Amino acid sequence: MKLCLFFSSSFCTLLGAIGALGDRGAVIPPGKGLKSTLGLKEGGSSNPVSIEEEYKKKVEEAEVPLYPGCKKKYTKLSATLILYKFKADNGLATEAFDELLEVFKDMLPDINIFPESNYTIKKFLKEFDLGYEKIDACINDCCLFRGEKKNMQNCPECNASRCQDGLMRHPVDSIQWHIVDQKWPSFASEPQNLRFGLATDGFNPYKNLSSTHSIWPVILVIYNLPPNVCMSQENLMLSLLIHGPKQPGNDIDVYLEPLIDDLKQLWSNGVKMYDAYKRAIFNLKAILLWTINDFPTYGNLAGLTTKGEFACPVCGPETFSKWLHLANKTVYMSHRIFLAQNHAFRSKYKWFDGTKERRR
Repeated sequence: MKLCLFFSSSFCTLLGAIGALGDRGAVIPPGKGLKSTLGLKEGGSSNPVSIEEEYKKKVEEAEVPLYPGCKKKYTKLSATLILYKFKADNGLATEAFDELLEVFKDMLPDINIFPESNYTIKKFLKEFDLGYEKIDACINDCCLFRGEKKNMQNCPECNASRCQDGLMRHPVDSIQWHIVDQKWPSFASEPQNLRFGLATDGFNPYKNLSSTHSIWPVILVIYNLPPNVCMSQENLMLSLLIHGPKQPGNDIDVYLEPLIDDLKQLWSNGVKMYDAYKRAIFNLKAILLWTINDFPTYGNLAGLTTKGEFACPVCGPETFSKWLHLANKTVYMSHRIFLAQNHAFRSKYKWFDGTKERRR
């Protein structure tokens, strides 16, 4: 699926706003229209004079000097734009930018309107944001799904599917998600039921200052959310924090017991929750789709061997490993076993270890 980003909901709306405001012009975010953009309520007056007054008010608020006696060059708007450009040009992290703003604000007179944080700046600039509208496009560039084609699921020209192009854009497109839908249709039919991913790994909070401490956060990811927010920090659930003088290793299952008990309850019986939108109580259930971890942690969580002679969890006892005495380590050979049976490399014994690969 392709997307077209349209930066005005209607040229007619935009032109109407420019006409109403004379030479000044206005920016109309998609789906809002002129009234909501200028803070006017629906059904209120559409008098061009009132609209112009509202617009003037917003501009005047943005053009206030940073503090009494400040040069006209530096207003609330100009200072905000200069600082935000500085952040973008230098790739400044949000945390560092916030600290910089705090230092600058402290240097100014007590009465000032200098922005306090990156959040404050983004909130202020949003008043002047043009915005955009997402429009799906045919994968073969035949048309845009807008107007009378807005609700079509297939292209009217080439009949290509609107959404499915063979790529996984969200876990909902994964095999595991579809298996859950097919195996437990009653669970899948309720959109409020949650689907989790479990991620964990260990780290030393003191870096190189101490080698006798380990922390293992266990985080749940909610995949019901859109892809652009499901991995954002505010939507990650810290369910456990395992700390001690050493990593838990294969004993991590002991520490996971409280979480496992909660997940069992969420799957079998569910818990009563309050829907603030519908103002009603409902039964929330959840399922764990998969875990996210590196290879050694995978062995700890799954209780499988991931090192030594049988390091491959898939091959198990059939893992082809070889101990190199001079190097004092185990290596894993015979990768040709995973090639197609008729692949030419299976017979190229001189290129590899002197044998033809006939297994599997």
